[in-house]
Amino acid sequence: MPQFTLTRDDFEALNKCLTENVTKKPPLLSKAFFMRVGVWVSIAFIFYSFFKAYAASEAATVYLIQLAVGATLLFVIATVAQVQNQKTLVAALISPQGWFLSPQSVQVDKDGIKQTSKLGEAHFTWRAFMKYREDQERFYLFIEPGQGFVLPKRAIPDNETWNLIRANVQGEA
Repeated sequence: MPQFTLTRDDFEALNKCLTENVTKKPPLLSKAFFMRVGVWVSIAFIFYSFFKAYAASEAATVYLIQLAVGATLLFVIATVAQVQNQKTLVAALISPQGWFLSPQSVQVDKDGIKQTSKLGEAHFTWRAFMKYREDQERFYLFIEPGQGFVLPKRAIPDNETWNLIRANVQGEA
């Protein structure tokens, strides 16, 4: 099993691919498209109801304003907390003690891929991967649109291994 250590550039490249996968616009008439439309229609209905109630009753005006201010503050706090949580996670992943930048190895065979790092082992059968993507330096394997891992091509120099991955993973993302 060849051993390698991923770099910050590998992390950034993987993160870019995962972001592209997750933010890709769904095609028309897809389930994801109708889910997004449903969310926006629901939000519009909530605003419509809010303004109708605001206009209908002066007694409820104070409570509706409090509700709007509270909902806005909750949204801002949740957004800031999510951004901070993301920063903390990234810092932990790419710290010198984190698993991403630690020495690791992979073993590729007809059954799948076995990844070993200082934190343990993981075995993925070929069915675990939905798609792959490759560039000149790296091979990206996606378990879900927002989850995957990167194999630097420098880690496995033989084309036979890369061809085995291409043959067993569904297709390019």
